Amino acid sequence: MQDIKESYQVLMEEFKTNMLKEHGKKQAEHEEFKDVLDTLVNDRDTRARDMVLEFERLKKHTIRGLGENPEQVAEKIKEPLSKLATLRTELMDLESNCSDNLRELNEEFHRNYSVHAEHARNLISAFFASVRTLETQLQDAMRDKAMEVLEQNASDKPDDVKGEYHNLSEQIKAMIADKESFLGAVSGCHEHNTGKIDDLEADLLTNEKDRAEALSQKYRNWARNRNRDRVMEVWSMFERYSKQLEDLVSLEEGS
Repeated sequence: MQDIKESYQVLMEEFKTNMLKEHGKKQAEHEEFKDVLDTLVNDRDTRARDMVLEFERLKKHTIRGLGENPEQVAEKIKEPLSKLATLRTELMDLESNCSDNLRELNEEFHRNYSVHAEHARNLISAFFASVRTLETQLQDAMRDKAMEVLEQNASDKPDDVKGEYHNLSEQIKAMIADKESFLGAVSGCHEHNTGKIDDLEADLLTNEKDRAEALSQKYRNWARNRNRDRVMEVWSMFERYSKQLEDLVSLEEGS
C-alpha cells in the first residue's frame, strides 16, 4: 500500500504542475485579449472625440460669426446643422463597426481560451483515470490484506499462530469474525472512494468549461452595455447641439 501512496503523490505533483502551466497559458491568452481590446476601444474613442472636437470648432466659429451678421442666423447655422447630422451618422457607423469588432474579438478569444480549457479538461480526465487505477490497486491490496487477516484470525488457530491479530480489540474481532460483512465493508469503502473520485472529476470538468463560458459572457455583456451607452451618448449629443443651434434662430427671431 505504501507503493500506491507514493505513486499517488507523484501523480498529484505532475497533475498540479501541468495544470499550473495550462493556467498560465489561459492567463496569457486573457491578458493578450484585454490588451487588444483596450487598443481597439481607445482608438475608436479617440477617433470619435476628434470628430466631435472638429464639429465643436465649426460650431464656435459659426456662433462668433453671427455677431457680425445677426440677420443671417438661419442661413449660417445650416452648415453646422448639416455637419451635425453627418457627425451623428459617422459616429453611429463608427460605433457599429466597433461593436462588430468587439464581437469578433470575443469570439476569437473564446475559441482560443476554450482550447486551453479543453487541454485542462484532458489533463483532469487523464489524472482521474490514473487515480481510478490506483484506487483499484488499493482495493486489491485491501482485499488481499483482508483475506490475510481472516486467515490469520481463524477461530480454529492457536493464539501463537494468530500473532499480532491476537491482540485486536473485541470490537474488531467481532467485525472480522463475519467474513461476508468484513469483505463487504472493504468493497463498500472502494465504492465510496470511487464515487467521490467520480464526483470530484465531474465538478472539475464542469468548472473548467463554465469558467471559459462565464469569461466570454462577461465580455459579451460589457460590449453590449458599452454599445448601448455610446448610442445613447451620440443621440444625446445630437439633440443637445441641435437645440443650441436652433435656439440661436429663436433668439434672433424674438429680438
